[in-house]
Amino acid sequence: MGSDDTAPVLLIGGTGTVGTHVAAALSGRRRLLGLARSEASARRLEECGVEPVRGDLARPRTLDAAMVGVRQVYLATGREDQFELEWNAIEAAERAGVERIVKVSILYARESPVVYLRRAHRVVDARLERSPVASTVLEPATFMTHLEAQAELIAQGRICFPAPTARIAHVDPRDVAEVAAAVLAGDVALDGAHRVTGPESLTFAQVAERLGARVGHEVVAEAYRPERFRAWILDADLPEWLADGLVEIYADFERRGEMAVADTVERVLGRPPRSLDDYIAERLVPSVAGAVCG
Repeated sequence: MGSDDTAPVLLIGGTGTVGTHVAAALSGRRRLLGLARSEASARRLEECGVEPVRGDLARPRTLDAAMVGVRQVYLATGREDQFELEWNAIEAAERAGVERIVKVSILYARESPVVYLRRAHRVVDARLERSPVASTVLEPATFMTHLEAQAELIAQGRICFPAPTARIAHVDPRDVAEVAAAVLAGDVALDGAHRVTGPESLTFAQVAERLGARVGHEVVAEAYRPERFRAWILDADLPEWLADGLVEIYADFERRGEMAVADTVERVLGRPPRSLDDYIAERLVPSVAGAVCG
């Protein structure tokens, strides 16, 4: 389906949670360029098998050279100044005659402008809808990697999140990446916004039960109050804006109750999304073992 299978794909956010897996999924299929604003980011891209091209999203005219010959762009920034950066990327893509942008957004972005982490996504996603560049917007649920960040707590027999009654369809970032890669490679035509979730919606108590069955000891879900959860995030050296945003996200999940499961992964990839059980066995059990040894 691709208009030019020889044209390079530009990854903006190619070393991120999803971007690294996009690079892996496209490796050997497309020439991959990755936007690098520093030598350090260039080295990280090279480690992922991506050819770095210099450019800075905060300096719009530096993007033009990076997009020469590019027909497909993957876009995910995950920074506090996301709005400005992604807006600049879209305008540069329009100047360069890019044919499609695949953007990683966030679940419920179009419905919750009051939630901080969704505001920029909402505006940028609307900007893409008005663009002459075709676009695919992926709206993933909470990543399963959020659990991996609590490996040390799991080793102690607990997970600690707010939203105790919310049922969340956690998604493996690899599934989001493989959907993005299928579109970028031209395997499927997918326009507009699409939710990407895991195969089932679970409370954190159910998640803890799944964990306990596989790590070899009981794991319980402790419902952190929002201020305590925020403090835990800050103690992990994450920025204040992200801590505030995550507290809002989980409060919104609690208000909504059960998260609907989407069929995007199965429609695009022809298989069900990866399960939480598989993720625990493959990624969390080794991480928890490492936390115990450490």
